[in-house]
Amino acid sequence: MGDDPTAQDAAPVEPDADVVADLRARLPEELAHLPVTSAAEYRREAWKAWHTRPVANGMYHPRIGFRGIGAMATGFLTVGGLWMLIAGPSSSASALEVILTLTILGAATVLLGWSKWSSNRKTDQLQERNWVLSDLSARIDQEVAAGRLPLKPPGWDGEVFAPL
Repeated sequence: MGDDPTAQDAAPVEPDADVVADLRARLPEELAHLPVTSAAEYRREAWKAWHTRPVANGMYHPRIGFRGIGAMATGFLTVGGLWMLIAGPSSSASALEVILTLTILGAATVLLGWSKWSSNRKTDQLQERNWVLSDLSARIDQEVAAGRLPLKPPGWDGEVFAPL
């Protein structure tokens, strides 16, 4: 997020209304508050909206996570319990205990699996939002290079962040 090398020699340019309307149309509703009249304003606000995913390593992968591991463990126990119930001889009292345990394990598996699926869906939506932010940043940079948008608005004293 350092200074942009083109920031020093930027001449004042009025934003082209057609370009601004086109850029605004590309923004999803949740990002409609982002300014698109200059690169500096857009970059500052877009970096605030940018989502950074947790880093995967050998012990933990965010797409699976602890809920995913829990769902797999309870799923294996549920399948093993079903096998015991079907294949093994049992009295009616122990069968009732096994059925109750399997119901609890099955419910835990479903809830953990649904929770992890929902979390992964949210992460995917945030990643798609990052792609929109990045694509729009590249488009704004093209418009700045073409002279249709200013790099900095008049009177801008703030830092010009790096493109997304």
